[in-house]
Amino acid sequence: MDKQVTIIPDHLLSLAKQPEIVVIPDNDQAWAYGEKTDPTQFCPSTSTIQVKESFDLKNDPEKWMVHERVHAMLHALGVDQYANKENPYPTNTVEQWAFKTQFFHLIKEGVSIEQIKTDPKFETLKKSFQHSPEVLVSYFHEAKDEWNRQNESVKINDPLAR
Repeated sequence: MDKQVTIIPDHLLSLAKQPEIVVIPDNDQAWAYGEKTDPTQFCPSTSTIQVKESFDLKNDPEKWMVHERVHAMLHALGVDQYANKENPYPTNTVEQWAFKTQFFHLIKEGVSIEQIKTDPKFETLKKSFQHSPEVLVSYFHEAKDEWNRQNESVKINDPLAR
């Protein structure tokens, strides 16, 4: 039986209302989740994407903005953002969609799981892998499978590829 891959397609992310981006000083108490090391976070109470001041929005090698845009889109659709005992982080539905979509975009750029685990430019994502290695590895592989399916579909439907 084939698993259902939950990746938000680019055209849906593009159609969604883009949330406001708020820059937060790195040492500000407004960083809501205490020990959170991610350079970005979606804030459901204000429907904004908060970005640490030191984060380079133009060069986002880890695709955190894609991840947060998924959170924003699902929030706008009324999907509950929070993990709980029944659906802990990162296995709750919203995090599944966010991570798988983030990984899909990284894979699209040719990033391998080995690069994420070893390249310093993926340091924050590497920490997420250390927190929940089996879960995130499975999300990466599902995103990779979806990327391969889409590429195969393009080859089949492209008369020049024959």
